[in-house]
Amino acid sequence: MIPRFQRPFVWNHAQVKLLIDSISRNYPIGSLLLLQETIPNDPFLSSRPIDAVIDDSTGEDDGELSQPAFPPAVYYVLDGQQRLTSLVRVFLQASKESVYYFDLDKLLETDPGDRNASAWVVRRNVGRKVPNKYIRSDAIADDERCVILAQEYFESNYEPLKGDRHSQRRAVAKVNRVFETMRNYQIPLVIVDRGDSTEAICRIFETINSTGTRLTTFDLAVARFFPSPDLHNLWQQSKAKHAVLERFSAEGERVLQVVAIDSGYEQRTYVEPTRGTLLNLTGADIAARWEECGDALAQALSWVEMHGAAPGLLSNDALLVPLAYFLGKVTNQWKALNPSYNTILERWYFSHSLQQGARQASNYKIGQTVSALHKWLTEGVLPDMPTVRMSRTEVLRLAKTDARYQAILSLLRWKSGNDLWTEDLLKSDDVEDHHIFPAALAKRDRVSRRLLDSVANRLLVSRATNRNLSDRLPRDYIGKLLRDAEKTGTLGAKIDQLRSACIPADSSIDAFLNLLEPDNLERFLERRAELILDRIGLVLGDSLDMHDSTPSQTDDDDDL
Repeated sequence: MIPRFQRPFVWNHAQVKLLIDSISRNYPIGSLLLLQETIPNDPFLSSRPIDAVIDDSTGEDDGELSQPAFPPAVYYVLDGQQRLTSLVRVFLQASKESVYYFDLDKLLETDPGDRNASAWVVRRNVGRKVPNKYIRSDAIADDERCVILAQEYFESNYEPLKGDRHSQRRAVAKVNRVFETMRNYQIPLVIVDRGDSTEAICRIFETINSTGTRLTTFDLAVARFFPSPDLHNLWQQSKAKHAVLERFSAEGERVLQVVAIDSGYEQRTYVEPTRGTLLNLTGADIAARWEECGDALAQALSWVEMHGAAPGLLSNDALLVPLAYFLGKVTNQWKALNPSYNTILERWYFSHSLQQGARQASNYKIGQTVSALHKWLTEGVLPDMPTVRMSRTEVLRLAKTDARYQAILSLLRWKSGNDLWTEDLLKSDDVEDHHIFPAALAKRDRVSRRLLDSVANRLLVSRATNRNLSDRLPRDYIGKLLRDAEKTGTLGAKIDQLRSACIPADSSIDAFLNLLEPDNLERFLERRAELILDRIGLVLGDSLDMHDSTPSQTDDDDDL
């Protein structure tokens, strides 16, 4: 059986031919991965039959062919649907519209190095008459039958060897060696028992790659609960209702996690939204809570978007679950009793986002974070604010591989969300990451690539501005902005705008432009790092510890 999250059978004839040719040469084709259903009356996954129909009514009489005996058990194909369907269609003649044959002429004449080495595997429409050089592919299950058919053809109908008994016997032997190889071919098979833990099964689903993309717990849940509810359909409805879900490429699993937490706290149970927890929900519970929890996730994404996040600029996706639960439960009455709640929530969000390794939040941490927010809602106990340890040196080290990089740029966009060049408000769907000093300096002037890629050298701008500035030096484009502002009498406002973007502008234009020379790159970035830390401190208060600490990672080679 094929789980419903699997794509349909999509292989074309050329792919099927190459698979059969590989088997004929005893080449490995990879293993198949199956999940055995040990409780037939309580199916674990919603599934569909394999896309093949065993049907020998082709208008030909090839004799009685033995059919394999299948064990009375159900197996879900986790990995290998395309290969398995191809094998069944070829060797059991289970294709709906066509019949597979092996062309004896081409099989005899083909060498391994031929460009079209698999041409001997042919497909014809059902009911079509074919010459006797074709052997039906399912005939190779009967070795005696294969020998007879090959002998009859090469000794009576194959013109190039007519009268040459020795060569005819060699031809029969050659093609039958191929058939014997296929007949004895063994495919590695891995069977996962339904008795294994749900966590183990989920881990397997998340690591196999049969469709070219990672399978997720949500994919498994779609098949687990179908058709009541149809999670795929519910998720599509949520995304149609809330554009922010589509804009941020949100995952349906996050809604399921909120559902699990909401259900757990209603039953006064502490919940960790693990894979097992999600798959042990009831369909009725999911259907009853889905819309409310989908709305809550959209509300959480809208909140982080208002606080600087943008698609590709979301530092800690796991924080969306506790944030969604909290915002979904906040009432107007509670807000009236807690008028400064949003300021506290902002500090809470960024103090968590600026933790080292924030992306790797475990389900245990998600559960703990939700518990803290739940106590705030129900008991008035403020959530803990974890200390953020970050120094000027560390800011200069932060690059895109660190989740804190995205958190800092989000915070800066929230606090100064205007485009440097146009002064227009930056929209979350029109924002790009710009090098203040261009990356080209690394090759041109042998400037440290580590410094150039630091968050201290990055600035969020619109797409148009990013292309307009391109690889221009900051002394040129910032100098133009300052000179133009000086002419129009708005120099003070322009300097304020630069400082708002944590660019250390000075009222002395010449002194500031000197700081923007490539030779002064490190000094500029050090001053900007200090401004960035000041801006973070305004949000975090005493949760920010700016003392120098041991670097968390080794420096990259400056020449890379």
